[in-house]
Amino acid sequence: LGQVIAKKALEKCAIEIPSYNVSHDAGSGSLDIINAYIAVGQKDKALEVISQVQKKCLEYIKWYLSLNQSRFSMSYYDCYQDISILANIQSSLAKVDSKKSELLNAELNALYQAFMTKCDAAGIDLQ
Repeated sequence: LGQVIAKKALEKCAIEIPSYNVSHDAGSGSLDIINAYIAVGQKDKALEVISQVQKKCLEYIKWYLSLNQSRFSMSYYDCYQDISILANIQSSLAKVDSKKSELLNAELNALYQAFMTKCDAAGIDLQ
């Protein structure tokens, strides 16, 4: 009964708050929606949301890493947050598609290394 109610709630969310009006990202509760889809066995729908959040995080991380040191110094924490969100996405992805999860994990590790290198170059101490 609980899963039936949860599925109906997720359907209502998709209808009432479509992603073209409120895009999927961590701030809009999408991480919870992903986990809810996984919990009720709707892996395809979870993958749709994962894909949208993942795309947005990757775009922002790559943009932050393209900034000069001065601008990066002002926004490194935002970059770190997007890396953390991407790590959460990778964890959820592991529950529904291990191959995609492995690919994302490799990309996440490379981005984290680039982030650390950029922080070092900008004189940012993360400790």
